[in-house]
Amino acid sequence: MLCVYRYEGTTPADETLLASKCDDSYPFIASINKYLGAGTYNIELTTNDPELILDYVFCSSVELSKTPTTTTIPAVCPAEAILGPNSSDATKLRALRNQLASKNSLGNYYVGRYYRNAAELSSILATDQTLQNRAHSLIQKIMPLAGALLARQKTVISKGTIQEAVALIDALQLRASPPLKADLSRLKKDMQSEALFKAFKIKVKK
Repeated sequence: MLCVYRYEGTTPADETLLASKCDDSYPFIASINKYLGAGTYNIELTTNDPELILDYVFCSSVELSKTPTTTTIPAVCPAEAILGPNSSDATKLRALRNQLASKNSLGNYYVGRYYRNAAELSSILATDQTLQNRAHSLIQKIMPLAGALLARQKTVISKGTIQEAVALIDALQLRASPPLKADLSRLKKDMQSEALFKAFKIKVKK
């Protein structure tokens, strides 16, 4: 069963459900025939089927015009935008998400945060080539780590790589909205405390 929800609210805490559509047919086509007026609404795609892996679980903002309109929301993945959707590295990262991250409580939390902020992250990176280059460089450095995790091998990350990731987070926060900034702050904290690495049994090289 797939469901699409439409919310309104200035923050996740005070979001109000305005409309929803669920279906168990394939392909899944959600059409909410309810005109809500001009404004910004959050749209979220979810599933309650544990056997179904969604390529994109996203929450994106859509600007609606003053007249009824049909809006197509693209599935946005910042890593794919940087690496290319058909690259071997992107395929490996998807496998890491499906096989490990989504089955770990902290990992699953960050998978959700990642897709919730995907549209904004992609927009920031698309308009800042320097940040995009830094993100690409960091991804390349962690790909051996991703491969080791998938192979269930001993995994080690250096302090230098962690510092590089923290510096990138700091740079992204300068361009981020308050919700994204808050999520990045928690990620930074979990990296600096090593909680994120302990969750995946990754050893930090001193």
